[in-house]
Amino acid sequence: MIYGLGPGTQEILSHETGFNILGLMDGFREDGECFGYPVLSEARAAELQPDIIVIVARKNSTRIIAKRIESFCRQNGIALYDLDGQDMLVADSVVELQHPYFQMSADELWNAIESHDVVSFDIFDTLLMRRMLYPEDVFALLEQTSGIENFSKARQEAERRLYREGEQPTLQDIYREVQKALLLDEVKVGELYRQEIETEKKVLIPRKDMVGLMKRAVDEGKTVWLISDMYYPADMLREFLSNCGIDGFHKIFVSCDYGEGKTQGLYRMIQKETGVDSWLHIGDSPEADEVAALTAGLDVVMIKSALEMVEISTWDYLLRLQLNLAERTVLGGILAEGFNSPFALYQSEGRAEIRKAFELGRIIFAPVLMGVFFWVMDKCTGVNNVILWGARDGYLFYRMHRIYQKYIQQKKLPRPIYFYTSRMAAMAGYPTCREDIIYMAGIGFSGTPEEMLLLRFGLSRDEVLPRKEGETIEEYVLRHEAFILKKARLARERFKKYWNSLRITEEQRIVFFDLVSSGSCHMCAEKFIERKIDGLYLTHILEDYERKKELHCEAYMEEDYLMQLKSYVSSNYEPLETIVMSTEPSLEGYSKEGHAVFAGEKRTEKDFEYLSKVQSGVLRAFEEFCMLWGDGKAEIRPQFAESMYGLLRKKNTRIKTRHLAEQTVTDDFTKRDFVMKDMFD
Repeated sequence: MIYGLGPGTQEILSHETGFNILGLMDGFREDGECFGYPVLSEARAAELQPDIIVIVARKNSTRIIAKRIESFCRQNGIALYDLDGQDMLVADSVVELQHPYFQMSADELWNAIESHDVVSFDIFDTLLMRRMLYPEDVFALLEQTSGIENFSKARQEAERRLYREGEQPTLQDIYREVQKALLLDEVKVGELYRQEIETEKKVLIPRKDMVGLMKRAVDEGKTVWLISDMYYPADMLREFLSNCGIDGFHKIFVSCDYGEGKTQGLYRMIQKETGVDSWLHIGDSPEADEVAALTAGLDVVMIKSALEMVEISTWDYLLRLQLNLAERTVLGGILAEGFNSPFALYQSEGRAEIRKAFELGRIIFAPVLMGVFFWVMDKCTGVNNVILWGARDGYLFYRMHRIYQKYIQQKKLPRPIYFYTSRMAAMAGYPTCREDIIYMAGIGFSGTPEEMLLLRFGLSRDEVLPRKEGETIEEYVLRHEAFILKKARLARERFKKYWNSLRITEEQRIVFFDLVSSGSCHMCAEKFIERKIDGLYLTHILEDYERKKELHCEAYMEEDYLMQLKSYVSSNYEPLETIVMSTEPSLEGYSKEGHAVFAGEKRTEKDFEYLSKVQSGVLRAFEEFCMLWGDGKAEIRPQFAESMYGLLRKKNTRIKTRHLAEQTVTDDFTKRDFVMKDMFD
């Protein structure tokens, strides 16, 4: 089978190949006929049991296609080759640590620019890039927000058909074809046309280091041109560039304005128009920016797009995931941050680098937290739902919820409450009998029995009795039964005053969120208010205690996922727990009036400054996603979140911002510390 419906496939099929070609495959068509051969879906292709699939596409597209269909080929025992005969299924998980591109630096590129009087830059993936994994994801996003079925497929097919026929279409030309294919009226096609332009404005960002070099060339008095194969005319491209702070260049040459693409003769037309025979051209496409420019007699320096850089880095495994549109949108935003600079892999041995706390939040923590958030929203969106974002682990989620409310108009969202609770405060009111005290005393504690009475049961020093020789911990604690039950009764009364202040009605369904929990706060709240509560957690720690088994709760990372130790997130959640927290101290209890009473703060100003930057990175990624996504359901699966969190591993990423690794997490209820350095080192 041949994968691809472009001119290369047409050329091959016009000659006798000697191969038994069963049919054609492509990413945007699954039926019909092309060039006299049937176009097949993956399911139909598998039924025909081909020996080989050959990808016929541009080299930079071939690698992308191979990533997409790798799993399909492996599952069905199908060999996968490119047009040059390279086996695309050869294990590629080992990064080429000595890849030549790892020596590409800004200084090297500037040296080349400095030796030329005229310099041209490609635009897309050179000076500008999209915060999307693949360019066609813009069309998929438009299909979702517009509700027009098959728009993405029709939009891609229209563009490719026009190029296949030798045209250099404008966006208007493409939309005339879309209108015919989908039978749209003038008003609707005009709306889609404008929406595509507006979406492009939202997703386009500058590649800052490249823009800096371009502006430096202008400042040095060089003639700077921009050359692009694109369906946007020069005036529209100038607007896109200006929105991204890019100006000062001397002219834009665009294929749709000249009727010729780079590989067809655009460079020759520029030479004829300007009278300049040779100059330095900088771009990312092997065919359009390298081969065609060299053929025209130009000097060339090639850089890589963000996507190509990922392919040669330790992050390449992310491209082998089976991604839905929401995940591709999240990943596109992450790559736009991590590989914005074409020099990000300079002397890197293939490992990307994270230098700032903001980047750590945006790149590594945001995907996991967004996955959890959208899962929670899916579970509790509807009429009369209240979600209790439990302190302190629910703080960042609460802020995300408030942002989400600004962008979602069509859904009935749950009412968000930042719910003051902690295991310490909740369990202080839990015991109502001797059996409850025995249960609490049996939970692991690294301090002395006397410290347990002070910290866990809330007794004062005057109420703690001396321990008798030979007395077990249980016996010792039970000698304080009267004090404990009295304290617990007072704690429950104060909690109920706090609860009443939340104004939750009997008709409302209550959902409680905690990051990682065995259900202690959930169990106590149910007991205190005598109502059922639905619990939602990132990870649920199983505990063999009957009352906790009766709780209704679900976890984003499923329990068997945790118990089989397959989840890197569940096994290493402490960094997440540290960065989602509020700047308020842990809750110690409630006042007589039902107000929150906090314990002493152990974090420093430096800790708070770092926390603010990491959280800003998370919230920036989240808000950018919401601005693009609209009202559609966003599913970010645990498998994707897991893979993104794996970037914390030192084999994948050089994390240069060390403050998080230097922190120690303390659990007052168990009096245990977790040293973060053990994880990062």
